[in-house]
Amino acid sequence: MKKKTISAAAAVMAAVFAFGAAAPCTSVVAEAVTSSSSAKSESAAKMEAALKIVKSRINIPEEFTEFSYSTRTEKAIEGYNFTWKAVDAAGEEQGSVEVTIMDSIITRYNVNYNNDYIGTPTLAKLSKEKIHEYAVSAVKALDPDIADQIEVSEDFSISLHGSSARIDLSRKVNGLYLGKNTGSIYINKNTGEVVSFSLNWWNDAEFEDSSKAVTEEEMEQSYKDNVKLVPSYVINRVYDDKGKVTGKTAKLIFSQDNKAVFDASTGKPTTMYDDYAKANNTANYSLYDTVEEVLVEEDCEEVVESAPATGGGYEVTLTAAEKQALMDSGKYYSKTEAVEIITKDKYLNIGDDYVMESGVFREGNSPSGFTWQFSFYKNTEKEYRSVYVTMDAESGKIISFNKYAKSPTKTINIKTVNKIAEQAAEYYLSDIFGEYKPAESNTADANKQTSRNIIFSRYVNDIAVQDNDIIINVNSDGEVMSFSYNYDEAAFPSADIISEEKAYEKAFEQTDFRLYYDGFRRLDGKSRIYMLYTVDDFYLDAKTGKLCTSNGSPITAKEKTDGCPYTDIEGHWAEKYITTLYDYGIKLSTDSGDKFDPDEYITEREFSELLNSVFYVNAMPLMYEDYSYSKAAEYGNDKLTKAAAAKEFVLCAGGKDFAEIKGIYKSPFKDVEPTREDLGYISIAYGMGAVKADSGGNFNPEGKLTRGYAMYMIYNYLKNNS
Repeated sequence: MKKKTISAAAAVMAAVFAFGAAAPCTSVVAEAVTSSSSAKSESAAKMEAALKIVKSRINIPEEFTEFSYSTRTEKAIEGYNFTWKAVDAAGEEQGSVEVTIMDSIITRYNVNYNNDYIGTPTLAKLSKEKIHEYAVSAVKALDPDIADQIEVSEDFSISLHGSSARIDLSRKVNGLYLGKNTGSIYINKNTGEVVSFSLNWWNDAEFEDSSKAVTEEEMEQSYKDNVKLVPSYVINRVYDDKGKVTGKTAKLIFSQDNKAVFDASTGKPTTMYDDYAKANNTANYSLYDTVEEVLVEEDCEEVVESAPATGGGYEVTLTAAEKQALMDSGKYYSKTEAVEIITKDKYLNIGDDYVMESGVFREGNSPSGFTWQFSFYKNTEKEYRSVYVTMDAESGKIISFNKYAKSPTKTINIKTVNKIAEQAAEYYLSDIFGEYKPAESNTADANKQTSRNIIFSRYVNDIAVQDNDIIINVNSDGEVMSFSYNYDEAAFPSADIISEEKAYEKAFEQTDFRLYYDGFRRLDGKSRIYMLYTVDDFYLDAKTGKLCTSNGSPITAKEKTDGCPYTDIEGHWAEKYITTLYDYGIKLSTDSGDKFDPDEYITEREFSELLNSVFYVNAMPLMYEDYSYSKAAEYGNDKLTKAAAAKEFVLCAGGKDFAEIKGIYKSPFKDVEPTREDLGYISIAYGMGAVKADSGGNFNPEGKLTRGYAMYMIYNYLKNNS
């Protein structure tokens, strides 16, 4: 079957989207089931009612003659999937419309035609405001009974290489959001027509009055009673200008010990999660044969991966010959010597009936920077077992291991597994184990566990060090099944930090309690809604109390949550170009988040980054004949001239062969000599609309390009191309 063309798709789109045009009921009956005034089955009546709702909101053109349907059930809520197709005389499909309706709510609407990806970058013919208007109108037409609760986001991106804009939909009641009821709508950026629509909606939801929420002052006390602000060291790597790790530093931060969510009516921790577990217990319900997507939460033991241990540096790539030379140097253990150490290890228990499947010498995250990595297995009539071991190649120290075998069935003895884990940690890490303390979770009730991860956390100055843990898994047979650890060498600052009480005070000054609705849908389809308070995740500098990132870096400015975030472009001549391109995802990764610095000179690398997002090419190899990916950091750091920018533009657009032709170009600018080697590039860039003359007819080819002018060039090209 042939795919239809874009022009045919456009015709389909134009025919489909006439909202509010009700179709005659007779056509509905013809498509679904034969209606009888004397007797009508319940299922046929439900389907007919659903079809009437759909066709009263969406005009299905007469040429969409092929109709099919399927029933749909989600947590006992019944609905339908309807599909209409148009075919030509040869039987070739010319388009289709798909609709899902659940409990009288249209939850999915899709018009199928050629892929949304166009390829050529173009700006929208419609303004962002107009696209938003079309989205609002479409939502009202599709689901008029609930449209007043659907917020159509004004902050959205427009596809540069596709034909549509994706706009998020949220449910808002009493001024509060219900995060579980969301969706999206795609609007054609040139015509305003709907491309697709999806929505998750609980039609029976009932909401508490938001005015009944406790005050923030009451919440502050409840928060202090239920959430501890815990200090810890966080490790950061220090890099040189070539990206090589030269050391590590530690910073002190406060973080929340749990993600607390509170009932907004009482100020106490919510029961929502416990209620959800009970409501999804299938023993509480009769079986629904067609229930889909039933979620059952289970407690699962953590699977311990083979974690890298101490160290960590700049990763390099060595050839096989270089690795062999290292091994031959005598500094590192040979394979034979490494295997001998492993087979003598009392916790690995690798006997004569094991076979070494592989052994690899490679760069690794270890004290020396090189590791041996082995896998062993045995396969007998009675059992299959495998062991994976990582060893530091210089010291012969075991960094980690994992065993895989049939699990025992008996429950662990808490004291026994803790004692065995402590002995194993002392065996492998006698030199540093004194800095670690056992975690509280180690002694929790066994709860029929057949094995447990015993965790020891590192402390410096009596403060925990993040991600510096020893994790040892012991099963109920007393066998150590896995071992791994992390230990970072770093400079640790002193522990003179603000008090926990002061940390609360600082947190409340800089963060807000968020009031919202949340909930779940039970297996019988009924929803339960909760009005909740929470505080979004945050971190505090433990010495100053100021907000910081998770690695302790200061937060200099609060980023805007909607629209273009730059605070330094208002009134600037390039403001229009910067803000418009931001809506298409064209921005510089080197901006500060709140500042664009439009008058700063742009580097070759930064301009290449912009062109990459427009043309989907890697511009750097096009600019440098000797470009090497292994030395990429050495390229693109110079400030860019306007002439060089024009050339790069044409290279990325694929115009090199034309630009190199001599003797056919006339200079479009007064100050561009006709003898210039790059005249062809400048002339083509001018023809593309990327560069323009100033008021005096000049180009200033050797003038440095500013960040603002770079956005001006891209905007003009796209505008000229659209």
